[in-house]
Amino acid sequence: MRAQAGLIDLPETAGVFDTSVAEPRLAEWQNWMLRTPAELSEVDRSSIRAFADPVLRGRKAGFGDGLERHTARMVKAGLVVPTRRAEGVQGIRLMTVSKGKGRQRLVWDMRQANARFRPPPRVRLGSIGALASLELGEPGFCAAAATDVPNFFYSLRMPSGFESYVVLEGVDFDCVRRILESEGHDCSDWEVEADSFGCSCLPMGFSWAPLLAQSVLEHVVAEAGLAGESELLHGGGQVALKRWATLCYLDDFTTLVKRASEDAAKQAAGELLAQVKRALEEVGLGSHKDQVGELLEVLGVVVDTSGGRVTLRPSPVKFGEVLAATEEVLRRQSVEAGTLQKLVGHWAWWLQLCRPLYSVLQDIYPLMLESGGRGRVQLPPSVRKELRMLVRLAPCVRCHLDWPVAPLVHMVDAGPELGAVVTCTIHPAPTFSEEVTPPPRRRWKLAVKRSWRRAEHNNLCEGHTVLWGVARCARAGLRNRLCVIYTDSQVVQGAFTKGRSSSRSLNRLCRRYAALCLAFRLRPVLKYVRSAENYADGPSRGLSYPCVAPETRAKAPVPPGRPPGLAAGGLSLP
Repeated sequence: MRAQAGLIDLPETAGVFDTSVAEPRLAEWQNWMLRTPAELSEVDRSSIRAFADPVLRGRKAGFGDGLERHTARMVKAGLVVPTRRAEGVQGIRLMTVSKGKGRQRLVWDMRQANARFRPPPRVRLGSIGALASLELGEPGFCAAAATDVPNFFYSLRMPSGFESYVVLEGVDFDCVRRILESEGHDCSDWEVEADSFGCSCLPMGFSWAPLLAQSVLEHVVAEAGLAGESELLHGGGQVALKRWATLCYLDDFTTLVKRASEDAAKQAAGELLAQVKRALEEVGLGSHKDQVGELLEVLGVVVDTSGGRVTLRPSPVKFGEVLAATEEVLRRQSVEAGTLQKLVGHWAWWLQLCRPLYSVLQDIYPLMLESGGRGRVQLPPSVRKELRMLVRLAPCVRCHLDWPVAPLVHMVDAGPELGAVVTCTIHPAPTFSEEVTPPPRRRWKLAVKRSWRRAEHNNLCEGHTVLWGVARCARAGLRNRLCVIYTDSQVVQGAFTKGRSSSRSLNRLCRRYAALCLAFRLRPVLKYVRSAENYADGPSRGLSYPCVAPETRAKAPVPPGRPPGLAAGGLSLP
């Protein structure tokens, strides 16, 4: 979309919050973020071609609506400041994209500038997958609240000197100065050596922007007093909801509250939202798009807490667009590689609500890797079959957080010749916590012991035993339940928890796992247990009762001072 100066959204005031308050390492930002000359010499920047909107490419004279006029607007807002360009720095270009409602969003092509900076540390963002991993525990009523920080990135002020490395390209410095002076702006305090305009706030497109933005929002949430009893959701496993949980995703804040009554839950959600809004206002940040109640939309997902239930499902409008795009791709013989990547990216986002469906995507990933994101690709029959399967399974893309944990717990193990499953019934049903009080061995019963029909890799055998455990939950009549299954195979635990595997053989088991979960409305929760504490180990080696085989205990003894039983992070028993 070609830029139109009157439609581009810019804040009235930028850089109101000092980012170094939330991220102390910015005090030495040059040593932390910038590449050394030796590191920079190893970076190939020859293939980077900056793109600029034709309207924003700059002009050498005149007072039109081009780059100079737009730069003057940004100077008055505090987005850019006059500076002297650092040695060897290549400038950045500007373009716009549609923001909806006839407005345009300014995009900074930061690829050249990013090459000057080291890769940022890994940032743990909140996600709908983290929200879907919540376990509500005891019965109660839930309510949700959410808000959004407007112009969040532009409101974050970067340290002094940063602007010298993020300068606008193609700007006539003297022309911008004349425009500002004609509008009554005081330019007398500008540095004499200034020859460019650099970004003094956090530009979107900067490789470090997600890390810094996430740090600021989590800092504000902590200052609001929500960090004490709150669980900050980042994903990485099942999390028990205590009083409330908070989800921070860049400029989006969401909280889920559980109370004894529906009215109390709504009131508590509103109070927590008010606390966060006050904390944002105290540091100069605003908030808008507030939502409180039983039905709200967060990150493209509808959070429905009506009737004492908590259901997550895709936004009908946004998810409908993805379904329509998938149907359109299937009608074509070939498609742009970039379009296919975007389509799969959208599916991957929403499949976090039902991770077993990731196993449907098997041949499409090698196809995208082979294309490199460029040119057109022919869709082979196997890829078309996977896309059609996703469309047919679209009604299953949802998550029911209100499902209780089943009292039937399984431990599984695969030996050289046998596989085994042992069970233990716990009343009341277990919950997830860091405290561990393992049940005694006498409470476990042998449920399954089978010999292998053919020799397979141990990971596949371990996967089969997990499927036996899920099938036993189904035969026990369990429906709409979370089922706890313990395994000593971290490979199988990772593959089934993720939903898929790059190994075709293991992904085939992931698909069988998905079929069982969808058909019987089960959400298995796989937990890791050490081999020396796995009571299915003995039966998998020929013994007829739940225990750990002597040879296994000799190879992997229990650490001193620790009682034999389940691994940490497992069951909390009454």
